[in-house]
Amino acid sequence: EISECLVGSEMCIRDRWYIASLLRCLGVPARLSGFNYLVETLLLLVNRPFETRLVTGEVYPVVAKQCNTTPIGVDQAIRTAVNQTWQEQNIPVYCALMGRSPAPHEPRPTSCEFLANVLMYVRIQMAECHY
Repeated sequence: EISECLVGSEMCIRDRWYIASLLRCLGVPARLSGFNYLVETLLLLVNRPFETRLVTGEVYPVVAKQCNTTPIGVDQAIRTAVNQTWQEQNIPVYCALMGRSPAPHEPRPTSCEFLANVLMYVRIQMAECHY
């Protein structure tokens, strides 16, 4: 079972701030509950070797418990946040973060693809201590 992040620790606060800032830069609307669920999901994944294909089955239930909701609610809210981000034309920022140029009709990533790409970027930045 995944243990919860130590909320009082300095590292967790710094990680939380960094992930939230990155999501805001990507254009994820902070007003959506999916924003908070993305932060919590990324915090759980960042230091743990979970495969992103296990997110819905293993990580979303933990996030749901922490946030007093259901795993389905977490999934739907994250999907809504990703969709909203894509509709607001933040595609170039997302593609730049992933190190590539946007295609003319860049397809919207799935929630798991979005999480995997942001997670990869966060892990690289943390490993290089660039935040």
